[in-house]
Amino acid sequence: MSAALVAMGQQLRTQDDACTRDPIFVVQQRKRIYGMDGDYVDQFAWITDDADCDEADIEEAAKLEAKYESDEETPGWMRVAYHDTWEFVQPFFTRAAAEAFIARNAHRLTDPRVYVDSAYRNPEWQAVREHLMVLASAPPNRKHAHYFKPTPFESADVYRILRMFNVADPCIQHAVKKLLVAGGRGGGKDIGRDIQEAVDTLLRWQDMQAEDAAASEVGA
Repeated sequence: MSAALVAMGQQLRTQDDACTRDPIFVVQQRKRIYGMDGDYVDQFAWITDDADCDEADIEEAAKLEAKYESDEETPGWMRVAYHDTWEFVQPFFTRAAAEAFIARNAHRLTDPRVYVDSAYRNPEWQAVREHLMVLASAPPNRKHAHYFKPTPFESADVYRILRMFNVADPCIQHAVKKLLVAGGRGGGKDIGRDIQEAVDTLLRWQDMQAEDAAASEVGA
């Protein structure tokens, strides 16, 4: 098991999630868009009228703005309206990793920040995040550790268990559901019937494997 992954899981279990479920810590940088219609924005900047279009600093811009208000000429400069947006750079599982990225790459970024988004309706991100937290809570060197899946949840239903064990095949999912509550669901179904339905489902899985293999041979 990678020590780095365990460390990530520990941070996920202890960090401040900013009151956000399944948070994604996104590094963004400011992107300034010049040439907006001045009737719709109230932010203006002074840029050189050459090919470089360099923006004046605060002190220079204040002097140019004063000349503009006094109807004086400002040779070599243009007053343009602008709008600032936030541009996506990189996503991270932890705030610490996002801040470390900014520290390493600040010289390449413009006014970077960490924005907290959510992985709501993003099952892939949620599954990886959950797996990392499970790694961090698993006791080291446990015998048959692959049968144990610690969970950060107070309780887990069958669907959560299927996801935790990466059971994706619909036939196997159906059989596991039958076996987990064999004889305990009511509705006139006894344990024998539930076991038989699980067996029938798994036999169908075997049939489908054979069908797929035969189809592959025909296609070859």
